[in-house]
Amino acid sequence: MRQFSIFAIIFLFSLLSCGDKEPPLVEITNPVDGSYVSGNVLVTAEATDNKGVDSIEIYIDRSLIAGSAKSYAYYFWNTESLLHNSIHRISALALDHSENIGYGDTVEVIIQHLGSLKWRYRYEYTYGTDTNIAKINSSPVIGLDGTIYFCATAESPPFPPPGFLFALNPIGTLKWSCPILGDFQSSPAIGADGTIYIQTASGSSGYGFLNAISPDGISKWSYTIGQGGPSEPAVANDGTIYVAGFADSSLHAVNSDGTLKWLFRTQGYVSNSPSVGSDGTIYFGSNDRYFYALNPDGTLKWQYYVEYNPTSSAAIGEGGTIYFGAGYYLYALNSDGTLKWRYQAGGVIPNEPVLDVDGTIYFGTEDYKLYALNPQGKLKWQFKTGNVIHTTPAIGGDGTIYFGSDDGNLYALNSDGADVALSNR
Repeated sequence: MRQFSIFAIIFLFSLLSCGDKEPPLVEITNPVDGSYVSGNVLVTAEATDNKGVDSIEIYIDRSLIAGSAKSYAYYFWNTESLLHNSIHRISALALDHSENIGYGDTVEVIIQHLGSLKWRYRYEYTYGTDTNIAKINSSPVIGLDGTIYFCATAESPPFPPPGFLFALNPIGTLKWSCPILGDFQSSPAIGADGTIYIQTASGSSGYGFLNAISPDGISKWSYTIGQGGPSEPAVANDGTIYVAGFADSSLHAVNSDGTLKWLFRTQGYVSNSPSVGSDGTIYFGSNDRYFYALNPDGTLKWQYYVEYNPTSSAAIGEGGTIYFGAGYYLYALNSDGTLKWRYQAGGVIPNEPVLDVDGTIYFGTEDYKLYALNPQGKLKWQFKTGNVIHTTPAIGGDGTIYFGSDDGNLYALNSDGADVALSNR
């Protein structure tokens, strides 16, 4: 018996002396392989082992950047100085208590820099002893001389909240401002003679108006639209102004002197702004889930059914491609009303996309982001603000992208192809 016990002890000791030969399992948990990254990126790695993990290390491009005496490690990686579209490799290894080394799969990421801040402008007003920031609830538009026009509304108190039309110089300084009646204002539209058209709506009365304002801020005339919220007017080459009637489910065509030209009715609210093509075709969506194309005389050209009600106005690209938002999707339709492609964003697209000279499509969403897509519908980059983006971007002659956010800021982003830099508020 005694001899058997000694042999048993020797056998157990020999098993223990062999030790654990299984290396730990290692994984890069963030970012994922093949992802696009920018700014400060959180890099995380984890390791597991049946005998316990002694340490873990993270490498970027074979250089040690973080380590930990635990089963996990993390590192905030600043990518701002790295080249746009450059590829970088992230790896990790871990050591267990038996000094076995485990290697995880290498993760490759692509640097995609975002837009850089040029300037910002915000309207501050005083009520009593408090200083408040007005909400920018319209998209900016740019005149031929580079003047930037947009509307902002002061929050209550005071009541009713006063609205203003602002005119800024290209460097972001105030040129002039004028008060506008109504709780809500559309984005401005500019006619060939420089006249600024704005649709307003009153929350108390429910009536809407199309207002014509001269380039120096003087009112010219006002056209009553009826009940409903404001949408941006569209101005045709012949001077006709098209504006949505919202609750009356119609599109109004107004002459340049403020008189009605014709009316087109749909089966649902017309809540987004119309757009006019180079051939005079008028495009707009309705809450009957149809996107419409009308001839200049007000007759139907074609209509396209979408899964969700159209939520934005349309932008028209080279070759007649029509871009518009419907829920989370950005649609691209051919000029004959057939589908070209659609892109799913991270939030509802509430306003019109805009295109630059190389065909890049920019649009804001309710997930706080401005998106940039190439003409094939693929993501180029995205820029996150502090709140919902209800405005349509505008592009200056130098390529600067202007847009407002519900965080109270008007943003100006630089865009120079591959060398787009990060902007922080």
